[in-house]
Amino acid sequence: MYRLMGDLYRPFLTDEHLESMFQFIVVLGNKPIGFLSLGKSNCIQTALSPDHLGQGFGDETIQALLQWYPLDSIGWTTSKSNVPSLSLLLRLGGGVTSTQERGEKILGRCWPGRAAPAEARDKLISIIEKAQPGYKKWVKEYESRKEEAKALRDYLKDLTLS
Repeated sequence: MYRLMGDLYRPFLTDEHLESMFQFIVVLGNKPIGFLSLGKSNCIQTALSPDHLGQGFGDETIQALLQWYPLDSIGWTTSKSNVPSLSLLLRLGGGVTSTQERGEKILGRCWPGRAAPAEARDKLISIIEKAQPGYKKWVKEYESRKEEAKALRDYLKDLTLS
C-alpha cells in the first residue's frame, strides 16, 4: 500500500523516502488517507489526500510518530508552495534551515517541545505568505476537478448500455 501511495506522490518525494527506514500508511477507519516516511537523519515526508487536509490529521500523525519513536528533532523536506506542509511545520514550532537556490525545495526542522530559532521561523512565515495565493488557486482548481469527476461518476452510474 505504501508503494502504491508513494507512486501517486512520486513527483513530490525524494528517493530517500521511497526507500526510507520506516514507512507508514495513515488510515481513517479502514480507508488509507495518506502516508508518512521517516528517513535517514530523522527527516520525514508526509502526504495526505486533498480531501483530508486541514482537519488535524497531519498533526495527529506526527504526534503518533513521536510517541512511537521519540526524536530530538525532525527534518522536513517540502516544496516552497506546499502550504499545508509548511503550516504544519510552523505549528510544530519549526523553521526553515535552508532553501535550494534553484528549484522549489526547502529544508526545515522542528524540535519537539522547543521553538525554532527566530530567524528560521521568520523565514518559514515569509515563505508561507508568498505561497498562499498560488496554493489558494490550486485548491480552487482541485475543487472544480472534484466536482467534474463526481458529475462524470454520476453520469456513468446512471448510464445503461443496450
